[in-house]
Amino acid sequence: VGNAISDQAQYRDMYQIRSNGFNIVRLGHYPQATAALDACDELGLLAIEPIPGWQFFNKNPLFISLTHRDVRDMIRRDRNHPSIVMWETTLNESWPPAEWKEGVVKIAHEELPGDQCFTSGDSYGYKGFDVCYNDWEEGFKRPNNSGKPGFIREYYDYEFGGHYSTTRIRRGDGEKAQLQNAWNAQWSHNRYRIYYPKTMGDAVWSMYDYNRGCCDNICYSGVADIFRLPKFSLSFFRTQIAEGSMLPSGKMPYEVFIPAYRDEILSETVMVYGNVDEVELVLNGKTIRRQTADKGPDSDYIPVPNGGNGKNLHFPPFTFYGVPKERGVLKAVGYHQGKKVAEYTVKTPGVPERLDITYFESGKPATKNDLLIVYVRMLDKQGVLCPVNGIPVELSVQGGEIVGPTSYPLEAGVASFLVRTGEISKININATGKGFSTRKSLKVGKE
Repeated sequence: VGNAISDQAQYRDMYQIRSNGFNIVRLGHYPQATAALDACDELGLLAIEPIPGWQFFNKNPLFISLTHRDVRDMIRRDRNHPSIVMWETTLNESWPPAEWKEGVVKIAHEELPGDQCFTSGDSYGYKGFDVCYNDWEEGFKRPNNSGKPGFIREYYDYEFGGHYSTTRIRRGDGEKAQLQNAWNAQWSHNRYRIYYPKTMGDAVWSMYDYNRGCCDNICYSGVADIFRLPKFSLSFFRTQIAEGSMLPSGKMPYEVFIPAYRDEILSETVMVYGNVDEVELVLNGKTIRRQTADKGPDSDYIPVPNGGNGKNLHFPPFTFYGVPKERGVLKAVGYHQGKKVAEYTVKTPGVPERLDITYFESGKPATKNDLLIVYVRMLDKQGVLCPVNGIPVELSVQGGEIVGPTSYPLEAGVASFLVRTGEISKININATGKGFSTRKSLKVGKE
């Protein structure tokens, strides 16, 4: 839908990002919707705003003057947004000459005088930005050679295989692939948090799978998919947040999470994420073990979890070995100072029995003139998600409009659709698939 996305949908994205513990978002290489920046202001989500441009520089004077104009226009339009902490006054992944970079830094400080203007960008040997992004050398090296504060602007994707990165997985690729995606996030975040001097932060690439317009139709590098459904890695990052930290929905609770579906070939190794002191793992009512977080050594990259590479994390995972290969109910119980404070249960799903309709609310209920992501889930009779793939689901609506396909296959048990609301205060949504059908009525509030 491009720029036709609703303001409410912009807010939901920022709400999901902030609610999962991230405190900064590097925005895209195009003029941002004001609604996105307003959401950052409201939610306390810091922002890095770039000018347009990507892997291209032209020494033609007209091109140069237009890029200069972009810097002025961006800062003049958005300088009263308190969420913006860095202005990315450079062309992304490009190699303009130093005099061009000096020019855009000067323009930025002319437009926002004083000590509150921080320019940023890929340094490639240039040290004039207020914050120089860490260099990117072959492999996993991210040195900061600028002598200034550095920022790792993207990680956990390309370094793990380029266009064939093991990070780039669909939710429907299964439990093993999702664990690989999450392990890449853990290993690199642990490495980059303190490995390079003067590096003040890091940002994953990317929050969401996205339409990229080159190489592949969709890049699957997200910690959530293009329909905003979480992959296992999102829960890894969420459980790096201390209990009591302020999030949009209130204070962060103690949490534990088992990154597993328990529907595939069962592994004897089970990981648990959690912001707790200890975790007890219980399988079908029997305690397997109660233990503290992983304390294994940091190591050069290995492609599977090993109980290490968590020394620099706020909350390392809990890796359990020798878990019996039994289907059923697997429960993680989290403890803080000896007291039970959280639990999470994953169940082996039964046969599909029914469909269920929800939508991506994320802090903003459906309104008139809105764009919703509607989910149709396949559940067993106990309400457990059946993470099956490929079964087509048909959707129809009354009082709204489906944007894009009206039929979409289940991916990891969920079929996702875009639905545009209009001026009517209620829409009816109907879904059918594999002989099942269901209906849901949504009340639509004021815009």
